[in-house]
Amino acid sequence: MIEIISAKGTSGTILCNLLMELNLPFTATYIDLTASHHDPKSSVFGRVPVLRYGSVSLTQTTTICLYICERFDHKGRMLSLDSGLRFKQLECLMALATDIQPIIRMLFRSKADKNLEFESFITEAVNYMTTKLQESRGPWFFGDNHSLNDLYAFELMRWVSNTCYSVCLAPITPWMEHCMALDSVRESIKRENLKIWGCDVS
Repeated sequence: MIEIISAKGTSGTILCNLLMELNLPFTATYIDLTASHHDPKSSVFGRVPVLRYGSVSLTQTTTICLYICERFDHKGRMLSLDSGLRFKQLECLMALATDIQPIIRMLFRSKADKNLEFESFITEAVNYMTTKLQESRGPWFFGDNHSLNDLYAFELMRWVSNTCYSVCLAPITPWMEHCMALDSVRESIKRENLKIWGCDVS
């Protein structure tokens, strides 16, 4: 069985939601990285989330997601099997994972340089995403077929929706609202008692 090791404030939710959407059995263990009794062997190089499956042990959220899709998503439900569409999808996915998420993570870890202009960074990243959305209009955007990209969009939304930076997300808000239809996303909201844009979501 697939095992996910995660911790609060990491992207483990993306992995769990992906596995749920693919109806794959898994276990999720949450550890406290700040605890004095934390066993470093429970993570890889001190990083989480981690996937363990048989002899496979992986870290880095995007790498794990791609592994899960390559290994188990044979119908291309979450990652397109068409090579042209696949790389357009991955282009947007990487923008979310490498341009936007690190900014959000830095913002909420409080120890970042207070002089950093988070608003301009987020706006720049979101503008890039908007351009890619308009260029591709692929089947994983706004249509009935949800995808891995929607899970990343939810991770972004859940951190920013109730802050002063939420206005920066306006260009891609319809996409992020679209991802709310995912069963795993709605379950995450319920499980974690989240409020999106200040509202309870039932």
